[in-house]
Amino acid sequence: MRDPKPPRKPPVDPWEVFKHALRFHLAITRLDEARRQDPAFYDDALIPPMLVWVAFEAELMFKAQLLVETGTLVRGHNLRALFDKLKPDSQNVVEAEWNKVMAANEEDTKRLDAQAGERLPRDLREALDVSGRSFEQLRYMYERDDHRAYISLLPHALKSALLLLNPDWKAR
Repeated sequence: MRDPKPPRKPPVDPWEVFKHALRFHLAITRLDEARRQDPAFYDDALIPPMLVWVAFEAELMFKAQLLVETGTLVRGHNLRALFDKLKPDSQNVVEAEWNKVMAANEEDTKRLDAQAGERLPRDLREALDVSGRSFEQLRYMYERDDHRAYISLLPHALKSALLLLNPDWKAR
């Protein structure tokens, strides 16, 4: 007698992927608030794990939109590769939202430029080229000297972009 086929998994709902990303967004926001309220206690110890979460949150948001567009749950962690798989119209919306977020945070970015001793990328594609593998690289930062990650604002842009691209998600 043949073994019965395992039951098929139900398709993944893009909204559920987006909602899962928002859980990380909330956690990052709360940690950042605590870090800013008590910098002596938290100093910079929370920044690397927060950036890992930022990268993972961005990954989930890209995957949610790709699931909407293709019906397929894409694998991989490279943020630039995920961005490049989006439809051109979606890429344009993400870039426009990124530009808005960057403009609103220009003073903070200039302060970070001074701390880093270099001009941080303002262009989304450049930031993704430099930071696209942040989820993998920052988890093992003790193995590397280069710890650059310029994507801390990316989830804010992605959240806005995905809500523009999927307006029915606002009501959920």
